[in-house]
Amino acid sequence: MVIGLIVGLIWYRDHGGASHPAFRHRELKFGDLPGGTVFEKDIRMFGEVKGGATVKSGVSLKLTGEIKGDLTLEPGSSVTMLGRIKGDVIDYGGELNHIGEIRGTRRTA
Repeated sequence: MVIGLIVGLIWYRDHGGASHPAFRHRELKFGDLPGGTVFEKDIRMFGEVKGGATVKSGVSLKLTGEIKGDLTLEPGSSVTMLGRIKGDVIDYGGELNHIGEIRGTRRTA
């Protein structure tokens, strides 16, 4: 059992540990945000963005809800979303994991 713990800690350290977006602390938000929202820190959100949204480089967004405009992904950003995107997805080098509808187009810039 001790060996398993040591191996697990070594793996955690070698694979980015707490710096990996999946393991970082994030703000929790319930409710809506206005269009033009720029996500500059990690967040877990339940609600909608009432227009376009931008996820900055190195930021992780987990959203259950809707974006009523375009979604812009900056390099190194990460979005995990369950819901609808009513605009385009403009990808400058981010990561999008999405279940739902994208009414616009997904394009790289």
